[in-house]
Formats: sequence, C-alpha cells, structure tokens
Amino acid sequence: MEETVAGPSQSPSHPVNLQTLDLIDVDGFDWKVFESTYKDRALITRLLHIPDLILNPTFSPTPKALALARAALLRLLPHIRASTWDHGLYLRAVALLDSLLHPGKVGRDAESMDGVKGREETGVPDMDWVEEAMENQQRETSRLDVELRGYLSNLIKE
Repeated sequence: MEETVAGPSQSPSHPVNLQTLDLIDVDGFDWKVFESTYKDRALITRLLHIPDLILNPTFSPTPKALALARAALLRLLPHIRASTWDHGLYLRAVALLDSLLHPGKVGRDAESMDGVKGREETGVPDMDWVEEAMENQQRETSRLDVELRGYLSNLIKE
C-alpha cells in the first residue's frame, strides 16, 4: 500500500505520494536548478518543506528519503543565516538535522554541547550567530519603535 500525506498547503484530495521521494537520487539531484526557481523566503520555505514532509509522523521514511531531508537541511542553513535573522527557524532546522543524525535522541543536553562550537553539519547550532541575530533583531526593533514613535508624535502635533 502506498503511503500518502497531504502537504501543508494541499488539500487531502491532492495527496503527495511519498514513495516518489525514493526515486530522487540525492547525489544526482540538481540543487542549483531547484534553488534558482525560488528566491529569499520562498526558497527557505521550499527547502524546509522537504524535511518537514519526510519527517511527518505518519510516514516511515527510507534511508534514501532521510538522505534527501539531510541534504535539504544542509542547503537550508546557509540561506537562513545569509538572508534572515530568524533564529527560531534556524534552531528548528538544526534540531531537525540533529534528529536525523541521532535518531531516538530527544535533544542535546548542555553537557554534551559544552565547549562545542557550532557545527551545523553535526546538528550543533552556531550559538554565536544565534546571539548575533537576536541582537540585530532587537536593535532593528528598537530603531523601528523609535521611528514609529516619532511619526506618531508628529501626527499628534499636526
């Protein structure tokens, strides 16, 4: 029996046949063509959709499908870091990668990550980038808040 799952943006009448994922050769897959089809946040969303679909709890992924999910995550992480400050999405993607690399492990405890610098390909987040992204986001939020208050003050004066 074929396993099918409705994707997040699809209705159940158009299910995704997850067995087709086994037909994709991870080493031969042309990631550059796939990535050139999308830009910015759309690319991030599409790359994240691959592991989300494969790691769906109703699907029993094959090793080939898991390799595809891992490859998509490894391509996703640099895009998140280069074009966003979305540290939550970054941490989620690294956690997905960690769950692929260490199945059955709930998460890494503080001791196992002590002294480990971010090595995304092994499922360990780059906490320096996360902290920097959080600081940049906070700084930008503060700047925009001050700008908005200035506009409101000028509107009230008029």
